[in-house]
Parts: sequence; structure tokens; C-alpha cells
Amino acid sequence: MSSRISSCRAIVVVLALRPFVATAQEGKPSNEQAHRNDWWKKDACVIRSIDPADEDFADLAPLKKAIGDCRVVVLGEESHGDGATFLIKDRLVDFLHREMGFDVLAWESGISECRNVDELLADDATPLKDAIEGISPNWSRAAQVRPLFEYVRASRKTSKPISTVGIDCQLTSKQSASYLARSLSRIFEGVNPSPLTDEMMKWRPALEAYHTGKRYAASPEQANETEKATDTEALGKDLGAIVSLIERERATLEKHASPVDVEWVRRSFVAADYQVRLMHASNPNGMIDGAAELSTERDRLLGENLLFQVNEACRGHKVILWCASMHAMHHAPAITGPSASDSSPYQGLATMGEVARRALGNAMYTIGFTAGRGSHGWFYAKSGTPLPEPDAAWVESTCAAAKQPFLFIDFRLLPKDHWLREAQIMRPLGYSAMKAVWPEQMDAVIYIDEMFPASREGLAPPNYRLKVVEK
Repeated sequence: MSSRISSCRAIVVVLALRPFVATAQEGKPSNEQAHRNDWWKKDACVIRSIDPADEDFADLAPLKKAIGDCRVVVLGEESHGDGATFLIKDRLVDFLHREMGFDVLAWESGISECRNVDELLADDATPLKDAIEGISPNWSRAAQVRPLFEYVRASRKTSKPISTVGIDCQLTSKQSASYLARSLSRIFEGVNPSPLTDEMMKWRPALEAYHTGKRYAASPEQANETEKATDTEALGKDLGAIVSLIERERATLEKHASPVDVEWVRRSFVAADYQVRLMHASNPNGMIDGAAELSTERDRLLGENLLFQVNEACRGHKVILWCASMHAMHHAPAITGPSASDSSPYQGLATMGEVARRALGNAMYTIGFTAGRGSHGWFYAKSGTPLPEPDAAWVESTCAAAKQPFLFIDFRLLPKDHWLREAQIMRPLGYSAMKAVWPEQMDAVIYIDEMFPASREGLAPPNYRLKVVEK
């Protein structure tokens, strides 16, 4: 699973950090400066490795205390093209499964598609790349996540299998329409006479043509032609009719199928309706009409779907969620730009994390990520996007000043008067510098000193070391 890489790059798992402010006088550091230089000695625990193949979890033991008896751990990411972040998330999932009993892996991918992924992962006759096709390609095609998928499939043969579920209201497979039709037929197969007439099922070919022709279009021209040829209003009404039918027939359906299965199918069709409206709102320039409203709706549905998985479908199990940090923030409108006069770019947005936090409280533990230097880029990009040098006042600069490869600190354990309980500048959301009281947004942050882009092949670039060199 691993190429052993040659030069050490620092990765810091940070759950409490202090920004460095130079106060030296006459060439001698003040006591305050010396204290800030040594912040990590008190507030951090050294972590040794981000290699997914490394199964010696002694360095991750502090996570047990930090997470405690939480039922949900959320693993965010700065962007969907963060190779080093993916690797440490792989290892954290392994640790959480082996050492803390987490046995459900939820993805920011289709709620319908991921159930089929779960079934296909249990079937060794299905090649791995085909089994995971329903998970967003950001992860299913990234070499850095492949070790995790291999681990999840291998777990299915053990006494502690990992289940795969989705929470997204987007369709994340070319087979989405087929999956929806099959799941709908399953919950109605015991109902006689069945209300699923040909008229009721006319959504299927229309959705299949629209989804394939627009979301998987080979060119903007093809997407435009698909949009012109599709009556999206009629398609939306047909999908809404299925949702209404399930709600109307729920009592009858639950005589033949489990309440969880019925609700899962209903949510899958709500997701399909959302996807149609999202695709219809996307214009040829890559912009989305009504983006703020659609984003708010998506995060609400993400939160509701997560709660459905945690409290109903996976009740009694411990869940790890893999998603973007933006969705995981606990109160996004409190995040502003770096200047004192900046307003929040997230006014009016209740994120998935906020929706879930209201219900789960401290039973949910959220870990964000950030990086100091390097570059990032999606798996298909020809080259990465460089990270600008962080300002000296930013949290990332303080992390770099610690000069320790891997560190772990818990936001939750910070004293009430700790400096980090005041607003600080950091860039865990798309690498944009933002100001917030970060312990109010997440329970932890992982700092990576040098980021590298996700890729189709190879765990990491040449000369990038995944483990701390023992001295």
C-alpha cells in the first residue's frame, strides 16, 4: 500500500494553537515570546505517521480521550483535492474502527448510491473500482483514498464489518436512475394492486436522459442541448409525485418493508428532485442561478440525512462522516473575512454541521483541516494550485513555528481564558483566510505543513515522507 518517501514533511494535528507575535527586544526573546514558541509542549501530543498502512496506533491514543463516547466523528477537508488530508483521514478511519468501535462510514455522496456501494463492496466478484462508482469521484478515483476502500472491503469478511452509507442529496452515479427504480420496486413489491403504473414510472427514462446528458456531458454544447430537450418542470413534478405516493402509502408499505427502507427510498427521491433543480439552475458558464438558496437547502438535507442515518438506519452504531469542512462548521455565519470590517460570506446559511449539532450536541466530534504550504488539486488536474505563504499572524504560521512534524491538541479542553477562544485568522475552508473563534466551529483541526494534490496514481509525490524520522 505504500511507497516509502524520502524527505520529511510536517503534518500537525492541531486542536488548540496560539498565533506567534514577535516581542523580542534588543535581540533577546521576551518570556512571553519564549512561552508562545513552546506552546506545543503543553498543548500538543506528537503524532508519528499519516501512512494508511501504519497500524501502530500508539501515537493516536490521545484521540480516544478527545473523542470519548461520541457517536459521530466528522472528518472534514479544506478542498476535494487534498492528497495529504486524504491519507491521514484513511488512517483515522482505520484507527476509529479498530480502536474505538466505529463501524459505519458515511460519505458526502448520494444517499441512494451509497447503499448500492455497500452491497457491491460485499460482493468480491465486483471489481473495487466498479463497487465504489457511486461515491463521488473526488474520492473514488483518488489514489490517496484507495487504501481506505480496500480496508473497508476487507472488513466485510471479519466479525467487525464497516457499512457504507451516504447523506448527500445529489445523484453521484451514472446508474442513479436505475438504483432509484430498483429501490422503489422493492418497497412496493408486496403491495397488490401496485400503484406503480407505467404512468407513475415515466420519471425514470426522463431522469436517466437528463442526468446523463447534463451532469456527465462531454461538452457544454451537449449539456445545453440536454437542457433544451428536457421538460425539467414536468420531471420535477413526476419525482415529487413519487415522494407524495410514498408518504400517502407509508402505513401500507411498512407492512411489507421496514420503516427504515421506506424512509430511505423517500429521501432518495427527495434527493433526485433536488438534483434536477440544481442541474437546471446550472448555466453554461458554470454558475448556478439561486446558488444561495440551493446551497442552504442542500446543507439542510445533508443534516437531516445524517441524523436519519445516525438515529434510524444505523441506530446503535458509531458513525464516521467523510465530507468537506464547509458543510461541517457549527455556525458558519459567525465566520468572517480576515479584516475587522469584513462581513460573513455565510449569512443565512445553516450548515449540515449546525443542523446535526442541534440534535446531537457533544455526541458529535468535528475535525477540520488546514495546511501551511505546498499545493492542492483534484485528482484529474494536470498540476496543483500553490498555497500562498501564510501571514505571520495566522494560525498556520504558529503551527510552522513549532517545527514538529505531527501534533494533536483538543479544542474542547481549552481553558475558558485560552487565547484561541478569541477570534483568530486561519484558512481551513477552501484555503481562504478567515476569522473566527474556531473552537465554536469545530472540535479539532488537523494542520498539514505541506499539502500535495490528490492524484490518480501514487500515494504521495517523490521526496514526501509519510512518517516522522526517528532520531
